Amino acid sequence: MNQPKNYTLSERANFIDQWKASKLDLRSFSKQCGVPLTSLRYWVYGKKPKVEKPKLTGFLPVHVSEAYNSELEVILDLPTGMRMTLRGALTPSYLKALIS
Repeated sequence: MNQPKNYTLSERANFIDQWKASKLDLRSFSKQCGVPLTSLRYWVYGKKPKVEKPKLTGFLPVHVSEAYNSELEVILDLPTGMRMTLRGALTPSYLKALIS
Protein backbone atom coordinates (compact mmCIF):
# COMPACT_ATOMS: atom_id res chain seq x y z
CA MET A 1 0.00 0.00 0.00
CA ASN A 2 1.28 3.47 -0.87
CA GLN A 3 2.43 5.72 1.94
CA PRO A 4 0.95 9.23 1.81
CA LYS A 5 3.44 11.83 0.64
CA ASN A 6 4.77 14.25 3.22
CA TYR A 7 4.80 17.71 1.71
CA THR A 8 7.24 20.39 2.86
CA LEU A 9 5.97 23.76 4.05
CA SER A 10 7.10 25.40 0.82
CA GLU A 11 5.31 22.73 -1.26
CA ARG A 12 2.15 23.30 0.77
CA ALA A 13 2.37 27.06 0.32
CA ASN A 14 2.95 26.55 -3.41
CA PHE A 15 -0.17 24.36 -3.73
CA ILE A 16 -2.23 26.93 -1.82
CA ASP A 17 -1.00 29.72 -4.11
CA GLN A 18 -1.78 27.61 -7.19
CA TRP A 19 -5.25 26.85 -5.84
CA LYS A 20 -6.02 30.53 -5.19
CA ALA A 21 -4.82 31.48 -8.68
CA SER A 22 -6.82 28.67 -10.30
CA LYS A 23 -10.22 29.98 -9.05
CA LEU A 24 -11.26 26.31 -8.67
CA ASP A 25 -12.99 24.88 -5.64
CA LEU A 26 -10.78 22.69 -3.43
CA ARG A 27 -12.33 19.42 -4.65
CA SER A 28 -11.68 20.20 -8.33
CA PHE A 29 -8.17 21.46 -7.60
CA SER A 30 -7.45 18.32 -5.57
CA LYS A 31 -8.40 16.10 -8.52
CA GLN A 32 -6.40 18.24 -10.92
CA CYS A 33 -3.15 18.30 -8.92
CA GLY A 34 -3.39 14.87 -7.26
CA VAL A 35 -3.16 16.10 -3.67
CA PRO A 36 -5.71 14.56 -1.26
CA LEU A 37 -8.65 16.84 -0.58
CA THR A 38 -8.30 16.36 3.17
CA SER A 39 -4.70 17.60 3.01
CA LEU A 40 -5.66 20.69 1.04
CA ARG A 41 -8.49 21.49 3.47
CA TYR A 42 -6.12 21.15 6.41
CA TRP A 43 -3.52 23.39 4.79
CA VAL A 44 -6.05 26.07 3.89
CA TYR A 45 -8.32 26.07 6.94
CA GLY A 46 -6.19 24.43 9.61
CA LYS A 47 -7.38 22.13 12.31
CA LYS A 48 -10.75 22.89 13.81
CA PRO A 49 -10.49 23.75 17.48
CA LYS A 50 -11.88 21.01 19.66
CA VAL A 51 -15.05 22.22 21.33
CA GLU A 52 -15.43 20.84 24.78
CA LYS A 53 -18.95 20.00 25.74
CA PRO A 54 -19.88 21.09 29.24
CA LYS A 55 -20.13 18.19 31.62
CA LEU A 56 -23.72 17.86 32.67
CA THR A 57 -24.41 16.30 36.00
CA GLY A 58 -27.56 16.09 38.02
CA PHE A 59 -30.82 17.82 37.26
CA LEU A 60 -31.88 21.37 36.76
CA PRO A 61 -33.85 22.83 39.65
CA VAL A 62 -37.41 21.55 39.66
CA HIS A 63 -40.27 23.04 41.65
CA VAL A 64 -43.24 20.82 42.40
CA SER A 65 -46.58 22.40 43.15
CA GLU A 66 -48.41 20.98 46.15
CA ALA A 67 -51.58 20.74 44.08
CA TYR A 68 -52.49 17.13 43.24
CA ASN A 69 -53.09 16.33 39.58
CA SER A 70 -54.20 12.84 38.51
CA GLU A 71 -53.46 13.61 34.82
CA LEU A 72 -49.88 14.68 35.45
CA GLU A 73 -47.12 13.80 32.98
CA VAL A 74 -43.49 14.43 33.89
CA ILE A 75 -40.77 14.09 31.25
CA LEU A 76 -37.15 14.00 32.37
CA ASP A 77 -34.50 14.45 29.65
CA LEU A 78 -31.25 13.10 31.07
CA PRO A 79 -27.80 14.37 30.00
CA THR A 80 -27.05 10.93 28.53
CA GLY A 81 -29.86 11.44 25.99
CA MET A 82 -32.25 9.09 27.75
CA ARG A 83 -35.79 10.32 28.33
CA MET A 84 -37.92 9.15 31.24
CA THR A 85 -41.68 9.77 31.20
CA LEU A 86 -43.82 9.43 34.32
CA ARG A 87 -47.58 9.46 33.90
CA GLY A 88 -50.59 9.12 36.12
CA ALA A 89 -51.36 9.77 39.72
CA LEU A 90 -48.06 11.13 40.95
CA THR A 91 -48.07 12.83 44.30
CA PRO A 92 -45.79 15.81 44.92
CA SER A 93 -44.02 13.90 47.70
CA TYR A 94 -43.27 11.01 45.31
CA LEU A 95 -41.80 13.41 42.73
CA LYS A 96 -39.74 15.16 45.36
CA ALA A 97 -38.36 11.79 46.49
CA LEU A 98 -37.41 10.90 42.88
CA ILE A 99 -35.65 14.19 42.28
CA SER A 100 -33.85 14.46 45.60
